[in-house]
Amino acid sequence: MSSRSNRSLARKLAAAACAAALCVAAALGAGGCSQVQSQLGMVAATEPQIEQTSTLSAGTVIQDGILTVGINGSNSPYGGTNASGEVIGFDVDMAASLAGKLGCKLRIVDVGADGKTAVADGTVDVALSAKKTGASKDLSYSDAYINDGLS
Repeated sequence: MSSRSNRSLARKLAAAACAAALCVAAALGAGGCSQVQSQLGMVAATEPQIEQTSTLSAGTVIQDGILTVGINGSNSPYGGTNASGEVIGFDVDMAASLAGKLGCKLRIVDVGADGKTAVADGTVDVALSAKKTGASKDLSYSDAYINDGLS
């Protein structure tokens, strides 16, 4: 494949990723979550202001107003860190949108590929992953929030 084809494919993937992120944010009705706390410290998270479309309840999962979300921090473009050490990726954006919708702060924890265990043992409130790995009678799964052909 030529470098021109690679650039074209990269642009198409980037456009699709941006469109998916906007659809996710619109579907969730992103709120004003101002900070994301990661294992590396506090980093800024910018959220689009989108009209709320439904009501979510945090129930008893969230403690002290912090939603703890597990991601695979070495699974780019879904989760990782940039050169400045900021937590970035589709899963991070989704988590920030969800926390904003719930009106709470966000703590990101790198659980690697072991999100199910992290949820089951209470390490995190929610685990986000690009891939559903098998069924579980003890955990609930959402519908897929991204269909990128990579996962």
